[in-house]
Amino acid sequence: MRALIPPLGVAFLVLLPACGGGGARGVDLDPGRDLPPEIYQFALTYGIAQLLADACPSLSLDRAGIASVEQALAVEFAEEGWTERMVDDAARNLPEERIAADVFEYIGSNNVVLTEPATYCQAGAREQARDTAIGALLS
Repeated sequence: MRALIPPLGVAFLVLLPACGGGGARGVDLDPGRDLPPEIYQFALTYGIAQLLADACPSLSLDRAGIASVEQALAVEFAEEGWTERMVDDAARNLPEERIAADVFEYIGSNNVVLTEPATYCQAGAREQARDTAIGALLS
C-alpha cells in the first residue's frame, strides 16, 4: 500500500524554507501532537488520484494542481509552527491501514472494479465533473 502514498515529506522539505518555515532541524514530531488531518487527507486524495490515473489511460496527474495544494499546505504548516522535520515525520508515519481501508471504501462506493480500467476512468471523470479535491489533481 506504500505505493499509494506520495512522498509528501520531500515536497514539504522543499517548500517550507521558501515559506519561512523550517526552524530547528532534527526535531521529531511531538508524540503529543496529532497528525494534521490535512496531511492525511492530502495523502488519501493524492493516492486515489494516482490510482485512477495509473489505471485509466485517458487520465493523468495534474502536477500543477498537486504543486498548488502542496504549496498551500506548506504555508499553512509553517504558519502553525511546523518544522520541515515534523512534517516529514508526519508524512512518513501515515496510518497505512487506515489509508488502505479508506481507499477500498472509495473503490467500493464509486463502483470501481479492480480489473476494469473503464471504471477507473468513469470514477475520475465524475471527480473532475464534481470539481472534487481528487478531480482537481487529475487532468
